[in-house]
Amino acid sequence: IYHTSYLCTQEALQFHKDCGGMKGIKDHTESLLDWAQQMLCHALGTSILPIPPSLQAPFMRVLRLPEMKGYPVKQESAESIGEQIIKEHNCVVAITCFSG
Repeated sequence: IYHTSYLCTQEALQFHKDCGGMKGIKDHTESLLDWAQQMLCHALGTSILPIPPSLQAPFMRVLRLPEMKGYPVKQESAESIGEQIIKEHNCVVAITCFSG
C-alpha cells in the first residue's frame, strides 16, 4: 500500500486554503489560461475556436491549429500530432478534428 497521499493530506488541504480555496485557484488559473490561449493564437497565426461559454471546460482552452504540411485534416492526424508533442516536448495535449 502506498501511503503518501494519506500522509500529505493535511498539507494539501492547507495549501488549498492558502490559495484561496477553489475560487482562488479558479481565478488564478483562468487568467493564465486566457493569456496562454492568446499567446498561442498569436504565435501560431490562428484564432480562438468560438464555443459558447457554457460549453467551455473550466481548466482548458481551445484554439484552431494552423494547417500543417504532412498532416491532412482528419482524426488520425490529430492523434499523431498529439503523440508527437508528448514525445518531443513532454507535454500532454488534447487534439481532435471536427468539421466546422
